[in-house]
Amino acid sequence: MELFNIHACAYIVLHHINLKSSCPANIDESTWLRLDAVIKEWIYTTISLDLMQTIMKNGATAQELWNRLEEIFQDKNETRADYIEEQFNTTRQDSFSNINDYYFPLKNLVDQLTNISNSITGNKMFLQLIFGLTKGGYDTIVAFIQQNDPLPSFNKACS
Repeated sequence: MELFNIHACAYIVLHHINLKSSCPANIDESTWLRLDAVIKEWIYTTISLDLMQTIMKNGATAQELWNRLEEIFQDKNETRADYIEEQFNTTRQDSFSNINDYYFPLKNLVDQLTNISNSITGNKMFLQLIFGLTKGGYDTIVAFIQQNDPLPSFNKACS
């Protein structure tokens, strides 16, 4: 949804999907209707067929379609957050061929949680990173990193 919001903002049509955004004063009704149709087309062409069929409604505005999408995704956010957090907590480096292959999935899971307003603290990210490392292979590095006060950021620890 973030990318769609950015797209709508760039084309100065955010007011069609976000009531808090102000509508330019010089838009006449025919222009507004044309822009609304364009945004509905964007919505319909960027979601799955099943989801499109779920939200499609004759005569609906882009705002109405957007609201229906938000309702669907917000209902699933808590369950999705629990699932992603469990994945994050159980990810171990020994499942990957190298440290970079371990770091990127962790970072991706954190980003997914942040996108659904369920962020993980920096310390928890750091602790998962070091405690998920293969025993024996990184003990010296982990001991060195843990001696830092304050603890380094997730990204700094990865580097």
